[in-house]
Amino acid sequence: MASGGWNLESQKTEIRDLLEIPLVKGDKWYLLATSWFKQWKKYVGYESWDAFNIGQQEAHPGLLDNSSLLEDCTGILKEHLINELDYQLVPLNAWNKLVSCYGLLNDQVPVERYVIEQGQFVKHCKVEVYLLELKICQKQFQSGIINISMSRVDIIGDVLESIRVIFDVPFDVEIRLFYKYMSNSYKNLSRMESTLQEAELYSGQNAGLYLSKLLPGQVLALSSQRIVRYVGCCRHLSPSVTRWPGQNWSS
Repeated sequence: MASGGWNLESQKTEIRDLLEIPLVKGDKWYLLATSWFKQWKKYVGYESWDAFNIGQQEAHPGLLDNSSLLEDCTGILKEHLINELDYQLVPLNAWNKLVSCYGLLNDQVPVERYVIEQGQFVKHCKVEVYLLELKICQKQFQSGIINISMSRVDIIGDVLESIRVIFDVPFDVEIRLFYKYMSNSYKNLSRMESTLQEAELYSGQNAGLYLSKLLPGQVLALSSQRIVRYVGCCRHLSPSVTRWPGQNWSS
C-alpha cells in the first residue's frame, strides 16, 4: 500500500538516489532520527531482507519524529549525536518528500543545516551539524545571558550586526570585537568580511566586545563556550592593544 499516494517502490528509489547526491556548498540538509528512518526502510523494503515488511501496516513509520534528537524542554539539538547511529542526513528534496507523505510530529521545528566548505589548502564540503554557540552578556554580566548560534562561515560583520539587533545598539556606536589567543593577549577582529573559522574563533575560546560612546562598565562580552567575566573599563583601547588592564578572564 502506498503512503499519501506515493508508490512505495518510487519512495525507495527516489530517496535512495537523493541520498547519493554530492554535498554542494550552501545546500540545505536535514537531520532525521535514525530510529524513524530505519522503520521507514522496513516499510518500503529498502533492503532486500525487508521484503516481507513492504506495505505492512505494523511496519508503517508514522509521523516523522525527531524527538530522540532534541532536548525535551528547549527543542535544542542534543550534544554528541553521531551520524547514522543517531541521525541520518537527508537533502532538502528528500526531506520535503517525506514530510509531504508522512507528516511531521506535533509541528516539530525541522533541524536544518547547511553545507559549508572547510580546509585551508584542500577544500572539502561537510554538513555543519553543530553550530558555534556564542554567549552574549551585557553590563558586566549583571543582566541576563543571551545565547546565539552562528555558522563557522558567518562573517564577523554578521556577528556584530546580530548583537546590534539583540541589544538595540545604535548605528553611530562603534563596536569592536576582540578574542583571547594567549593567556593575556587579545586580538582585534577588525576584518568584517572574515568568517568565524578564518578568524580562528572556535568553541572554547573567549572573546570580548568593546562599545565606544558608552559609560565605563557598559561592556558586552562574548564567549564561545563558557561565560567570561570583565573587570575594569576599556573605553580608551586602541585597535592594536593586546592586553586589557585590570581584566580578569577566568571562567
